[in-house]
Amino acid sequence: MAMQANFGNGVLYPPRTGHHTLQVIYEISKEVDPWDLNKFQKAAKAAHLSGVHMPYWSDWMFACPSIFLTGEILHTCIKFFADHPLNWVKETVGKRELDARFMVQHKQGGSTETFNAPLLLQLQASLHPDLFIQSNPVHFPDSLHSMVQALSDFHAFKDAIIHAEARRGKKGVKEDFFIPKLELLQSFRGTVERLGTLMQFSADMTERLLITHCKHLFECTNRRSTDFMEQCVRILNCQESMELFNLYTLFYSRGASLINAIHIEDEEVTTINPALSWFRIIFLRAFFLKMLSPPSI
Repeated sequence: MAMQANFGNGVLYPPRTGHHTLQVIYEISKEVDPWDLNKFQKAAKAAHLSGVHMPYWSDWMFACPSIFLTGEILHTCIKFFADHPLNWVKETVGKRELDARFMVQHKQGGSTETFNAPLLLQLQASLHPDLFIQSNPVHFPDSLHSMVQALSDFHAFKDAIIHAEARRGKKGVKEDFFIPKLELLQSFRGTVERLGTLMQFSADMTERLLITHCKHLFECTNRRSTDFMEQCVRILNCQESMELFNLYTLFYSRGASLINAIHIEDEEVTTINPALSWFRIIFLRAFFLKMLSPPSI
């Protein structure tokens, strides 16, 4: 199994299975009382464990954390690119030069958010094309081979980053690639082959909901931690009530009947295939939100 000294050497090591972790916890427990938290945690840290002696998955008979704990596009790939390759570019090209290239990029119109995505995508595709391939919604044997080959090419030429003194830390130039996220990229092909594309595990949606349903709502509260959740729920309830009222007035103004004539038939169809009910709700919600939104100028 890979240790920190092995990070960044481009070799795929055996996974840390649940059986191995439980066996190590058992061996430590024979020497140290697990409920003596301070002593047990020190012993666990020495064995490269977190110090938890009762993992939540310990009684999952057919589950292994090395399989169900997958890599994730947002916090593994994109975060790795932002923390490391992008900084290498800044050190090599220079921040002023990079800023100048950002400024000459054509601004994309028709969007509420302006972001220099084209240049970042070019940087990502050139420095780490494997990150670009891993975000594919569908994978084939050829795409998996391209992903592995791209990562292999990076490891073959990564010494140029060291020679350019582009990899730096708080204490100056670094001459290693002890990056956990870089090591995690080695296992992505096996993850895709076992569980499917990594995009299905992306946290983009939940991160967006955190912004719209927590951070934005926080500005509407009295900013007290004691009843913050209750205030957010009340605000969301008011927003939903207003949306339902707007939907009612839309139906009423168009003279549409509030009684669904095909409700019985719809119930029969969705009983046979429940997925159709989910699609119907999603499509109807998108349709009504589009109708309720103000016309674009």
